[in-house]
Amino acid sequence: MVDHKNDPKLKPYAGLFSNRVFAVTGEVGCFTLLIVLAALAGGLWIDAQFNSKPLFTIILMVASVPVTMILLIRLVRSSVKETDQGSDNDQPLVEEENDGG
Repeated sequence: MVDHKNDPKLKPYAGLFSNRVFAVTGEVGCFTLLIVLAALAGGLWIDAQFNSKPLFTIILMVASVPVTMILLIRLVRSSVKETDQGSDNDQPLVEEENDGG
């Protein structure tokens, strides 16, 4: 079994990977919160206009779940794509040692 934690070739990328994971996680959390709050506010406003207290709020909240999932999948896919494209151009910070023989 290979120990990837102590592999000197992977150490320069460890910080990049963890920072990217935290950034995407933050984006996903904020994006989800914005969609749910928009659905809630929109539902409450429409219910106030038509005097149909919980109907539109429930409909919009339920409808926000698949919309959120689809948009989050797109967001994560684009982030993974950016990470993959960026890693092709990056040079490792640690050069491989050449024993010469």
